[in-house]
Amino acid sequence: MFGESNTKVHEDNAKLLVKELKAVPLILDVMKKFSGDKDIVFKACQVIESLCHVKELRKSIFEAKALSSLANAMDKHNDNGGIRETVNTAMEHFLEYSKSI
Repeated sequence: MFGESNTKVHEDNAKLLVKELKAVPLILDVMKKFSGDKDIVFKACQVIESLCHVKELRKSIFEAKALSSLANAMDKHNDNGGIRETVNTAMEHFLEYSKSI
């Protein structure tokens, strides 16, 4: 029961961030401005990847050009396993989304 409630809260918060607050372009801008800071880039990648768990948000995230920012993060920080793993997971979500369009 707790897990279901927690998932619902996550989905509601994710929808608020993406749809109401339009946070994805801001997150991508932070990734660009601080592209040399692996810790900031890693956290931003984690946020994008977490938002991608909500299937109905993937289109908005995709349209915000998140793929490009994620690819740039992986390219610039290819020695960082956390960034690589997070970006790979987000890319898997986008691949699943692309099969539905």
